[in-house]
Amino acid sequence: MSRSSIAETLKSKRKDAGLTVDAVCKRLEEYDIRLSKNSMYNYESGYRQPDADTLMALCEIYEIVDILDTFGYKSKDLSDLSCILAPDEQQLVENYRSLNRQGQEATRQHMELLVESKRYKKSFDIPNLAKEA
Repeated sequence: MSRSSIAETLKSKRKDAGLTVDAVCKRLEEYDIRLSKNSMYNYESGYRQPDADTLMALCEIYEIVDILDTFGYKSKDLSDLSCILAPDEQQLVENYRSLNRQGQEATRQHMELLVESKRYKKSFDIPNLAKEA
């Protein structure tokens, strides 16, 4: 996201909250953040960007819950499992999704039994780690 987009979002959210720049600066003091009105205007015009602490405080003041979405950072499409799962895990998820409700329930129950038995639970086995290295 560009500086101007962040600036526009900050200004828009402040106005949506019905707050003046002066009021926001006073509210930031509750977070032990001292900010001049000029600095706030610089954030809203894109000349400067707030540090992480200030941005988080502004998000709380403006009641922003989903920071990434609000500022235009789209989360990765979780339907594309390759970005977060290994190929064998992807196959497990795809197989699970292809089952009807009864099949999914049976799969969950079976997996719980496997985990509870502790026989198949992962452990940090030093000899196996040495082989992988």
